[in-house]
Amino acid sequence: MRKLVVISILICCIQFNSAQKNDTIYYDVNWKGVSTKEFASYFYVLNESQKDQPTKEYYITGELYLEGIIPVNIDKNDANKSKFKGHLIGYYKSGKKKAEYYSNDSCKYEGTYTSYYESGIRESKGTFKNGKLDGTYYYFYENGNGYIEIEMKDGVYKNDYAISVIDGKRIKVKIPKK
Repeated sequence: MRKLVVISILICCIQFNSAQKNDTIYYDVNWKGVSTKEFASYFYVLNESQKDQPTKEYYITGELYLEGIIPVNIDKNDANKSKFKGHLIGYYKSGKKKAEYYSNDSCKYEGTYTSYYESGIRESKGTFKNGKLDGTYYYFYENGNGYIEIEMKDGVYKNDYAISVIDGKRIKVKIPKK
């Protein structure tokens, strides 16, 4: 009987340890997977037992890069092919907020996207609909002297111009074709 109890405890410990397995994934500056920390710029710790829970990505030096992400599909070779959902907040190495946005259950941007200069001044603001910019997109000058308005529809320019607003003056600016 005593052996049975000991074996049962060992089996539970083994299952608990395997359930708590963390997998550290390293990425280079282009978000391509690398095998070791020495070649990495970012890393992500994947806890298999917390797949549907918000998690974090880090700069290789340990500072928080992105939080709030819920992994849906992790590509260890190319992070750009990974899929995430959730309310995401990105950070500069200094710890200041870089961007804030939402990725829906289909892993597409949805709702308001806002980015910031490292100084804390808002850099841009726009609205995403099903993964594409839709509505007025604003790009703000860091010196606070103005901004650019661009009308978007389904991720493309609605007009062939943008509006530059400096010191309250509105000027049409032609958008160059690619």
